[in-house]
Amino acid sequence: MERLRFFGDEARAPGPFSGAVEDAALRPALEAMFSFSAERPLSASTLARFGSCAFRGFLGYGLRVPEPQLASEELDPRARGTFWHKVVEELFARLDAAGLLGRPLQEVPEALLEGALEAAAGAIVARGPVGHPALWRLARERARAMVRRILAEGTHGLPFAGLSPQAYELKFGPGAPEAAWSEVVLPGEGGEAPIHFEGKIDRLDGVAGAEVGVLDYKSGRIDTPKALREQLLVTDFQLPLYLFAARAAGLRAARRAGWFSLRTGRTTFLSELLTDAQLEDLLSTDPTVRARVAGEGGLNLPNAVQALVRGLRAGRFPARPKDCRDCGYRAVCRISERRLAPNEEGA
Repeated sequence: MERLRFFGDEARAPGPFSGAVEDAALRPALEAMFSFSAERPLSASTLARFGSCAFRGFLGYGLRVPEPQLASEELDPRARGTFWHKVVEELFARLDAAGLLGRPLQEVPEALLEGALEAAAGAIVARGPVGHPALWRLARERARAMVRRILAEGTHGLPFAGLSPQAYELKFGPGAPEAAWSEVVLPGEGGEAPIHFEGKIDRLDGVAGAEVGVLDYKSGRIDTPKALREQLLVTDFQLPLYLFAARAAGLRAARRAGWFSLRTGRTTFLSELLTDAQLEDLLSTDPTVRARVAGEGGLNLPNAVQALVRGLRAGRFPARPKDCRDCGYRAVCRISERRLAPNEEGA
């Protein structure tokens, strides 16, 4: 009955059967589980999962319940994204080595494109099954068409004027190969534990001694700037966290950041969503700035992360998903069609 009422009233707070851990004796365990220390840092994908549905995040990250994966004869969206990322990484590394960065498609040898595709395909095959052979051939053809579209597009895969790729899948956080990227930390407030971050930046563009450019590759459809802004720091933390990590590493990367579509080769820049002042507010750790942005209802990464983490440490995991379509728990989680009528509330 609690779950029926919870799913029937979007304003109702969760209870013990709909996402609340209310036993005070469990508070130390929750704080330890969600300490996000250097031993188990917080990533953008984990933030996105909790932002999309805190209950899903609790099951996967907190309780470590494996999320059921539906069997398929073709690459699922996540695997396809991994494949495309690898293809593009191989492509630009080979273009750079051949002195062909920024050249249009017709100037790039076919052998170079095929070499990048074969190397990426081999890496994916080594990871595990790729499905039915015919569908895997189709996936390779789609990847081949993808790189052609990128090189045929106006910027030829180099969206930041004067900058070229410097690093791919750049690791930051504990264990990062480069010391400058190993300490990406948000200090706690009022005795709270600091929050350590980890992740991999899809691509870092730059030239020596200048401002860098940060790219988040997207293999799926990129939403409109309006929709992207609505998702920012709610279900999408990736690009802001990349920028936060770059700043922690001593680099400047505020305006030169964007979502790079692997479908079209075009980039949606963060500066299309936010003004220069809002971009500075987005990453600021200054308490005065953070208080002002919070009062204005603006966007600030430290505010958003700490608010989310405080909810987790307090045992709040409401099953209020933004979208259930790709959730492996959906078959056993929600009551989506049956709702109590108002006069049944006291039944």
